[in-house]
Amino acid sequence: MAQCGSEILISREGTEQQQRYIDALNPDFFKLNDFNLKDWMQFAYRFAKHINYFDTLDDQNASGDWTNFFKKESELDSFLDTVNKGLDVTPHLALFVCFIKLLEITQGHFNKLTKRHLDFYYQNILKIQKQEATPDKVHVISEYPENPETRGYTR
Repeated sequence: MAQCGSEILISREGTEQQQRYIDALNPDFFKLNDFNLKDWMQFAYRFAKHINYFDTLDDQNASGDWTNFFKKESELDSFLDTVNKGLDVTPHLALFVCFIKLLEITQGHFNKLTKRHLDFYYQNILKIQKQEATPDKVHVISEYPENPETRGYTR
């Protein structure tokens, strides 16, 4: 039996479309701002240590820092459960949580900026229109066995 073309049937890396795709080129691969509510609360607590708090009676000497206004990291999970259940929250933390929830809306728009920029660049600047998806194609090579009667074999 002849081995016609069998050397090209070797499996090779990078021959499928999925193997050629680089994840880093996907606009959703890297989020420019990916803090969630818990991350912001942790950041606020840690940052509050560096901000001086002045009492209303003495504006010249700091009487502490702002850590008492935020939940400690050990209390954060129970606080977030309270927020998600809609239970009572102190007014200053309710305002902070509302601000973060509103920030998440703009965060979504901000993280879509890369995709919108690429779409604008390809469609309006380069004038390249999106093409329809096309299925993959494959070339199949098959080899049929020789006819036994032509080689002197009998059945």
